[in-house]
Amino acid sequence: RLVRLTRIARLARTGIFHELSYMLRGIEAGKSTLIWAFVLLILVCYAGGIFLTLTIGRDAEFSEPDISVEHFSSIGNSMFTLFRCFTGDCSSSDGLPLVYPLQRNYGILVAMLYGVALMLVSFGLFNVMIASFVQSTMRATKYNDVERRRALKRERKMVRQKTTLLINRIKELYSSWTSRRSEPNNGTHSVADLRITREMFATFLEDAEIQRWFENMGCEDSVRGKLFDKIDRDG
Repeated sequence: RLVRLTRIARLARTGIFHELSYMLRGIEAGKSTLIWAFVLLILVCYAGGIFLTLTIGRDAEFSEPDISVEHFSSIGNSMFTLFRCFTGDCSSSDGLPLVYPLQRNYGILVAMLYGVALMLVSFGLFNVMIASFVQSTMRATKYNDVERRRALKRERKMVRQKTTLLINRIKELYSSWTSRRSEPNNGTHSVADLRITREMFATFLEDAEIQRWFENMGCEDSVRGKLFDKIDRDG
């Protein structure tokens, strides 16, 4: 199970999931903006809920008491009604707009106040929330791009270092192999000039340092045995 989790983690680091990681990191970076935007919206709804409860909810002369009781009888009901109106669902349980009965009881002033409040919240407050969230997301994405480039640079440097160690170790094992079997050693300094047979390669794979290198590079055992056929340039 641990090996499977490791494979999943390596798969998640591939380019397939970069866009998904940007989205998740953007949401994480903008979570404080979302929280404060939600708090601000609650405060607006709370202030409006108090006003509506004291005016409409406590108005005994309201001509449609069912609407008054259902939507404005308490601060909680008034807040929820305001939230629904701000998000585009300003209607009663019968599906009729709430503005019309309010206008019939309080005149055109209610419709004007509703329009002004809707403009301020929908086109003002909500747009400010979205802009702040997008700005936070873009800032996080830019920071993540820089960090990804740095991580890629560090990874390339690490691969070069480990590959250099691997080449040096192969040279050492090759020299040891040829000296034990009294075979000629050309003293070459390039690993490409070494004459490595299949038997040599199989022996090199048993070396502890080389096995550790393959493990660090994520090369499985099933792949190691096929490497000789893949890199044998002489066929």
